[in-house]
Amino acid sequence: MPPSLPRSGGVTYLRELLMTTGLLPQRNPDLLKFDEWTTGLLDQIVATDDRQALATYIKWHHRHRILRQLDNGTPRASAWNTARQQARVAMDFLNWLRARGTNLGECTQHDIDDWFADGPKTRLTARIFMTFAIRRRLCPKLHIPSPPRVITPEAQPQAERIALVRRLFTDGSLAPIDRVAGLLVLLYAQPATRITQIKVEDVTTRDDQVAPADR
Repeated sequence: MPPSLPRSGGVTYLRELLMTTGLLPQRNPDLLKFDEWTTGLLDQIVATDDRQALATYIKWHHRHRILRQLDNGTPRASAWNTARQQARVAMDFLNWLRARGTNLGECTQHDIDDWFADGPKTRLTARIFMTFAIRRRLCPKLHIPSPPRVITPEAQPQAERIALVRRLFTDGSLAPIDRVAGLLVLLYAQPATRITQIKVEDVTTRDDQVAPADR
């Protein structure tokens, strides 16, 4: 196989020109960019087995999924960024293992537990790569913890909300600042962090009515 040309704007232009003239088969430009990005990412990996594992993951998990979307005419704009982010985290995991003196094929449950016990939340996305690696027998069969459940708070019953609004309007025993803050939350769904940033000069009174100050 002849050596490929280095990636550059000129090479991209030449490829697009050859596709336009029919000398090369048509390919999705976003897919071309993704393939070039993948090559650049893999070039950063020194260990051959790590590079092969990541290449297999990108090709058969992300690229294959994107190709199906393109064939069905339903490509998702977020698919490219999702694939890139998850591939980077997979590479971080492989590098992290090497720094611990081990590799993917010798990974233990202790390694998995330590990975999730420390570091940023983005480490959670490594679950996809780990599951893929186990399925492909690239690493031992280990337990991959499930992502934490996101509990959505229940909406406040309407009757309770109205009762609180009525009290904030009429109960003079409450501090004025608490009454105003509470009404902003209940009536306008303003978060407390935003309410604390409101200054006196941000509002004005006109005919006994409170309104935003003119800027």
